[in-house]
Amino acid sequence: MVKDVTALKRDLRYDHEAEQAVLPVRVHFRDGRIVDTALVLTPEQMHVISIQLERAVVARQDALSKKPR
Repeated sequence: MVKDVTALKRDLRYDHEAEQAVLPVRVHFRDGRIVDTALVLTPEQMHVISIQLERAVVARQDALSKKPR
């Protein structure tokens, strides 16, 4: 069973011929195994994720601005 998936510190690639983005990721399993693979995204998925990431960035900025210093 998968515990979590993390993005590797490598550039996302866009394959124009296949019309997809490829993001290198590391899959962590509950039994301790780790597998490096890729998350493949269609243009529609890229668009949805870009909107979701922007919302997360804004939410983080809002939270950080409200923290007492």
